[in-house]
Amino acid sequence: NVKKVYPYAKLASAKMKEYDEMLSPIEKNRDKRRQIDLLQDELFAEFESELKGFTISQGKILVKLIDRETSHTTYNIIKDYRGGFMAGFWQLTGRVFGYNLKEPYDPKGKDKDIETIVIMIENGAI
Repeated sequence: NVKKVYPYAKLASAKMKEYDEMLSPIEKNRDKRRQIDLLQDELFAEFESELKGFTISQGKILVKLIDRETSHTTYNIIKDYRGGFMAGFWQLTGRVFGYNLKEPYDPKGKDKDIETIVIMIENGAI
């Protein structure tokens, strides 16, 4: 599961950096919101069908790995790009499926197994 979702977490990190650079020169909130809406539509068109095919456990791992790669919880990412209401909505939806979008990645504790597998992937061992 980690091997399947890890590339998506790396891609999410790269896309966030790209989008932050793209959005930083935009001063008006209205213009930023429009650009974010366009970017969201682009992301959904490109990845929605693939991500819908993930199992619940793969989704949980993806949420953890996105935090690992971006140093931001998924909740905070949604809040920064879409606002607090949408972040709350997705947190509530996630909780129904056993996710906690606010929970940080813990490579030395709860997420130690995931971290070990990621290091093995990065070293080419698996």
